[in-house]
Amino acid sequence: MGSSVRVACAQYAIRDGDPEANLESSLRAIRQAASEGTDLVVLPELANSGGGFRSREHALQLAEPSSDGPTPQAWKTAATEHGIHIVGGFLEHDGDELYNSAAVIGPDYSGSYRKTHLWDTEKLLYEPGYDLPVFDTPLGKIGVLICYDAWFPEDRRGEVSPC
Repeated sequence: MGSSVRVACAQYAIRDGDPEANLESSLRAIRQAASEGTDLVVLPELANSGGGFRSREHALQLAEPSSDGPTPQAWKTAATEHGIHIVGGFLEHDGDELYNSAAVIGPDYSGSYRKTHLWDTEKLLYEPGYDLPVFDTPLGKIGVLICYDAWFPEDRRGEVSPC
């Protein structure tokens, strides 16, 4: 190995229910990270939608498909334009199922992870993911956990625990 990877963690206010403003905020963070020589930028959980949903129907209106939704597509374009990799949280739908997911995107790479451990009332809104993928990117191997997932040490070791 021997080479290092420069990582930026983007912190900015997510606007609940305002995907256009959230997308612009994420793209601004990606541009700034790229201008500072970052190889990988990590965006917040639910960066496209925020989390303050009025109802499940409201959440479904804000959710995007994993690979061809406007947010993952815009991140893919930005990754290609800036030669950067991105891990970004987004509200995903697969049919009528909702997931708290993270996209892993690079100029020539994309994948996604679905949060496996749901906290408290999240269980009423989201379906849990069941995989702990390790993404083999040009930067190296990347594993993703979202929020409460980090409380389960077996996941950090690559062992799936029961939900």
